[in-house]
Amino acid sequence: MIWANPSKVCVKAENRQTTEIRTVINVKTDCHYLIEKRIDLKGNEKRTFEFNITRGLNVVQTNHTVIVSTYGNHTQFNFTREINTTDPGPIPKPEITDVKIANGTIEGEPSTVAEVTVSNPGIQTYSTKLMVHTEGTDGSFYGASVPPGENRTITVELLDERGAKVAGEARLYAGNLSKGDGAMDQVEFVGRANHDTTVWDVAYEPVRAPWRKNHYTYQNESIETGADKDSKEGFSSTQWIYLVAGVVLVALLAARRLR
Repeated sequence: MIWANPSKVCVKAENRQTTEIRTVINVKTDCHYLIEKRIDLKGNEKRTFEFNITRGLNVVQTNHTVIVSTYGNHTQFNFTREINTTDPGPIPKPEITDVKIANGTIEGEPSTVAEVTVSNPGIQTYSTKLMVHTEGTDGSFYGASVPPGENRTITVELLDERGAKVAGEARLYAGNLSKGDGAMDQVEFVGRANHDTTVWDVAYEPVRAPWRKNHYTYQNESIETGADKDSKEGFSSTQWIYLVAGVVLVALLAARRLR
């Protein structure tokens, strides 16, 4: 006999033979094996086993499946449970564990970078994405999927001046950046290459992606950075790149009309 609820599954095992038997109970949650329990039952013995399935649930799913199997038999349960992806309680989920500002090389060119470490302590695999904003970078996007039980450090290109103090924030998510569905984690940071980088947790805030109109820009009025010193008339480094590109385009169009 087997019964389950959103937190645990109970298995009642019975040996109807007179001799001892040895078997294995497997518990699978949301398509991933969570528990393998080897048991010995004496002749005519009955035992009840209780397994906590919380840590095996997929935090971005609403519909969940639990499969309990043994040699030659299995039982499946389906239930609905909506989970707060930014604060799932005892359910493990991917998170940003560290950010370090450094000098790096992107496509052969020297660049300021953020070394962002993402950890996945659970058994589920998520199609997570990473978006980093700084005062000089209006969004740097990277795929950030991490295998179960592993860590991954992602080198993020920044447009901030090399050697300058950099302030920004990093978002980890598995859904839509501007809607907040699948939100996993968000941190804020400030640091400089070859110096310590301070990182702290903040509440997740959905924002408009950099490829959208009226996109989000990061500002930190309490910290003076290289972007503040380089900004001209309120434009960030990223915005100046787009502004200059627009001026060049207008100049080309004007030249063609004069011809």
